[in-house]
Amino acid sequence: SDFGGSLRNPAAWNNVFGLRPSQGLVPGGPDVEVFHAQMGVDGPMGRNVHDMALLLDVQAGYHPHAPLSY
Repeated sequence: SDFGGSLRNPAAWNNVFGLRPSQGLVPGGPDVEVFHAQMGVDGPMGRNVHDMALLLDVQAGYHPHAPLSY
């Protein structure tokens, strides 16, 4: 997950790609603290942009238990 660069920074240091998708693209699990849950998002890491796009395609989508997902 990425809250303040947790996907992008380690990816950059290890010569892979990391993406922070927009809020709601990848549904997150229900959290007790709704405000805090809005700031961090789950996203893909991959060896190249194609791998990352494949993983994002699997992760993205609507989930009925994630009210911000689309």
